[in-house]
Order: sequence, then structure tokens, then C-alpha cells
Amino acid sequence: MWAQCHLQQLQSLSNRKEHGGGPESIHFQAAVDLFQVLILN
Repeated sequence: MWAQCHLQQLQSLSNRKEHGGGPESIHFQAAVDLFQVLILN
């Protein structure tokens, strides 16, 4: 349950970062994707 809460927070953070652009947002998104894979599998 907590993982899903945490994931939603990460996703909203990454959405905010994406509007700013920049390479760090790409790395951040990759980290979120990895996090999702680790939780769901």
C-alpha cells in the first residue's frame, strides 16, 4: 500500500519536473520507471 502512495508522489514530482525540462527530469523518470518495476514484479 505504501509503495503505491510513494509512487504517486514520485509521479507527481516527475510531472512537475518535466514541465521544467532538462536532462535531470529524464533521469528522474527512469528512476520512477525502475521503482515501478521493482514494486510490481
